[in-house]
Amino acid sequence: MVCFSNISNHSSLEDLRHRANECGTTFCIAGRLAHIDGFPDEYWCEDHFNFTGYSTELCGHSLMSEEWDFLFSMNWPDSLQAAKRRAAYVLEHDASPCKSEWEDKWGYGKKMSYDDYQVLKQHMGAF
Repeated sequence: MVCFSNISNHSSLEDLRHRANECGTTFCIAGRLAHIDGFPDEYWCEDHFNFTGYSTELCGHSLMSEEWDFLFSMNWPDSLQAAKRRAAYVLEHDASPCKSEWEDKWGYGKKMSYDDYQVLKQHMGAF
């Protein structure tokens, strides 16, 4: 299982401004987009930013939806580039691909070596 988010990078607004997209997890894309949005006040809960709430609002689907899972699940390899490709797919097709394709075509549930990632990247280039 991979990390959902590196919470130590998300402990204060100052840390978020400098390091939100450096967590090295599948959730980096949400951190980067929150950074671009200026970490809206409504997503702050006590001393941390609510990335789950933010990402749910951002993609327009609930935490348990297939679309949210395709974009942000902790079961994806920790790769910002792969997250960007998934987001590009959703933007282009207005939906996630068929869930039966996720493991083989997109790497769902797999930790990847660099070589495996390069093969997946080539395969995904023609989505």
